[in-house]
Amino acid sequence: MRPERLEALRFAGYAPRTLLDVGAHLGHFTAGLRQVFPDCVPTLVEPNPHCLPALAATGHEVLGFAASHENGEAELFLTREWLQSTGTSLYRENTHFFRDEVLVRTPVPRRRLDDVLAGRRFDLVKIDTQGAELDVLLGGQQVLRQADYILIEVSLVEYNQGGARAEEVFAALGALGFRSAEVAEFHRLRGVRDGALLQLDFLFEREVPRPSQALRGPVAGLETWLQERRSRCADFAVLAVREAGTEAELGFGAAATALAIAGDPARGRDWQALLRLAAQRGRVPYAVARLPASRMADAALLLDMLPRVAAAGLVEVAAGQPWHWEEVEGQIRLAPGSRAMPPVLQWRGAIAFEALVARKAA
Repeated sequence: MRPERLEALRFAGYAPRTLLDVGAHLGHFTAGLRQVFPDCVPTLVEPNPHCLPALAATGHEVLGFAASHENGEAELFLTREWLQSTGTSLYRENTHFFRDEVLVRTPVPRRRLDDVLAGRRFDLVKIDTQGAELDVLLGGQQVLRQADYILIEVSLVEYNQGGARAEEVFAALGALGFRSAEVAEFHRLRGVRDGALLQLDFLFEREVPRPSQALRGPVAGLETWLQERRSRCADFAVLAVREAGTEAELGFGAAATALAIAGDPARGRDWQALLRLAAQRGRVPYAVARLPASRMADAALLLDMLPRVAAAGLVEVAAGQPWHWEEVEGQIRLAPGSRAMPPVLQWRGAIAFEALVARKAA
């Protein structure tokens, strides 16, 4: 998955806490994802014994088996021309790279994800198993249902002998409660089928998305991303909340018009116009709020109101607040007292928070 697509998820307020990388190869996908989501904790699944030393060197949790629909032993197809080949699979690749004279067969353990990872939750799952994708889905239904997104490679041709067909993969993911969100990447291979399109990486999302939120450092590139979204879709409105009031570019299918709502975002009654607008036309797709030094009660009101009027967004706080925020068990906690803290909250769907009241001295 290209870095810009991961960045788009981050800008949209998504922040995975855990990753399950099935078919991790040498860990390149995980490394790229952690460039965007450095706090994400990965678990890597890889059957190729020639890849396991490199994965062990990452320091992440590594499971050395082939994820499949049943437990036991299976035959892994490799090529002696490149023992760490990305084409290594339980289903022999249907190309000259895996011709008889260079083919290597290696027995490896195979396990059901539901047996090995029972009770664990992974927010983001990536599956790239060269034809064994359906087996992975069938053996990991309970674990995979807990994910927010599943990134999976789907073959358009019989790239691997007896491998999963596209319609089977789509049907299995639909049965798990996922729908296709976008095509993340296209795969062609020089010298194979005259350069025709062979595989696609699809990003599937839960039919009922979960809220997501995370505190982090400054976010670069947000303004460019918002402009690109706005240029592609006239309905993509952006709400700006400032100290003196709120503004929004609202198109809703027509030419965008600037909407200025007078009032103080620190007063609950001054949010009524936006609440009425959200009730009549739906929530604004994105909100950007920049909070100057203010009372903790003002920050709590902002966090309470924003998800009522916007579907996702970013809150940036200035230094010198008489309060601080932190993440505690997936919730944002506001507490009295100034201290160093992440300056940005990104969220999607809802904001789970609590405000601690300072205790009076006895």
